[in-house]
Amino acid sequence: MGMTMNHFIKMWFIRQSLDHSKRTIRIMVLLSLILITGLSGNILFAAKWLGEWILPEATAARVFPAMYSDFADQLPHLVIDEDVMKLLPQTIEERVTWENVREEFGSTDMAFIAFGLQGKSVFDEKLLASLWDASQALEELPEIDEVMSISTADRMDGDEGFLEISSLQSSRNLTADEVRDIEQYLGKLPSLKKRMVGRHGDYVNIMIKPQTDIDNNILRNKMVDIAERFLSDYEIHYGGMPYVFGTIPALMLEDVLILMILGIGILLTVLAVNFRSATAVKLVWGVIVISLLSMMGFMSWIVTLTGSEKFHFTMVNSSMPIILLTIAAADGVHILAKFFRELRKRKDVELAVRVTMDRLLLPVFLTSLTTIVAFLSLIFAPIEQFTGYGFTIALGITWAWLLSSLFLPAMIVQHEWDLKSKAVTHLSVIEKIISVYGRNIIRYRKVILSFGSGIVIIAAFGILLVEVEVDFTKFFKPGSEIRNSLDFMNQEMTGVMDIDIRIEGDLKSPDVLRKVQAIQEFVDAHPNVYSTFSIVDVIKQMHRTVMDDDPEFETIPES
Repeated sequence: MGMTMNHFIKMWFIRQSLDHSKRTIRIMVLLSLILITGLSGNILFAAKWLGEWILPEATAARVFPAMYSDFADQLPHLVIDEDVMKLLPQTIEERVTWENVREEFGSTDMAFIAFGLQGKSVFDEKLLASLWDASQALEELPEIDEVMSISTADRMDGDEGFLEISSLQSSRNLTADEVRDIEQYLGKLPSLKKRMVGRHGDYVNIMIKPQTDIDNNILRNKMVDIAERFLSDYEIHYGGMPYVFGTIPALMLEDVLILMILGIGILLTVLAVNFRSATAVKLVWGVIVISLLSMMGFMSWIVTLTGSEKFHFTMVNSSMPIILLTIAAADGVHILAKFFRELRKRKDVELAVRVTMDRLLLPVFLTSLTTIVAFLSLIFAPIEQFTGYGFTIALGITWAWLLSSLFLPAMIVQHEWDLKSKAVTHLSVIEKIISVYGRNIIRYRKVILSFGSGIVIIAAFGILLVEVEVDFTKFFKPGSEIRNSLDFMNQEMTGVMDIDIRIEGDLKSPDVLRKVQAIQEFVDAHPNVYSTFSIVDVIKQMHRTVMDDDPEFETIPES
């Protein structure tokens, strides 16, 4: 019964490819196009980007008005998601706590813009005027909740026992005396100065608190635009999680393109050397391209129809295209390589295809099936993004298998092959090497088995040397623009990582405040912590100010 069913299914595939090849090609192309339309919005955005790059600015504005982008955004499209928190399981304590903090305090991830001139003090009239302009422009952005800098900060001064609150920088244009007064004020408050000014006093910091649930890539682009507009006379550096997350989509796209270009280049070279036939290379490449576009289109359709964020394109998904490229190429190459061998012996295209598919349909199916099941197992992973990853790439592998089992043989049958070409009559260099390789494996099987086992055993000890890296700055290449900025922020400014500690209690109670202070001092004592800030700092500063600015009273009051 099993053999009969297996034979029936195999014959059905062969019959569709050989006896109804044109119909099979049309159906597979139509179904693929339906899946690929999931990328229609991305295609329009790509056309706009290309048009803006080629056309003059005025012409591009007329060709691609605002309604063009709105229309493209309404179409099915691939959603690139830079939110790294989605790569954490929803139920772990750290993510639950983080979401509670965001719900109560809003976004706590800060973005930073640091600028200045090395060796020159930031307490300069021109620099503070530029800081004023940049801070004011940033405050007007709808994506930003709060901007903290010397230009936006308040100061506390005592006036006969009363507390007077005023702006630290009272206006854009300051006199030398006013600048000196700001410098002296910050000199009295080292914890505040640490957050506002660089370690050597030659760079100033703008801290940006974004609104919740915004597109970090939009915020990042606007930050950079404002900085370049108002701070062009200075050296500029950027940092903070919103900036990094906003930069990641472009980096992901760049990495995917580089991987794809390298993979395509290597693949085309190997195919050309092995098959020595432009048609054969085109057929394999056709299977790969259609599979890739169909997979990404499917991912877009799922997001459009269900709204599920599990199918957003994140850092995890950046490996999908290159994985599917190798799997789809393997299916196509297996079938075409076997076809050429059979065609060389039988001199009949249809018979060669029939024999090829009869012998390879089951092995190719089993290879694809086991790979599909392996990726589908990711739906049980605690990280929700792996569900979309596994399901999407499983669909891509399924589609690559169908194309290789139906579309590819149908295309082979439809093509008129030159039976006298060298691709058919002579073995390729790679085939000759593989033939020698195969004979040597059989001849020296015991030696090869022993040698291979030794390599595996030695390599296994390398597991003990594996290190887990959690410093996200090392995810970026040394020397790259973003890595240089992050290293600068870590070395010269407050750093790019922050930790939020949520404490519940009566914040009017001196005892509670002292416990908060104890926690703060414990954290501050860690060698990797540059500065800390809490409500305790504000209360201590207020106490000192009303007590005639006496440093001895920079303490938590008794009541």
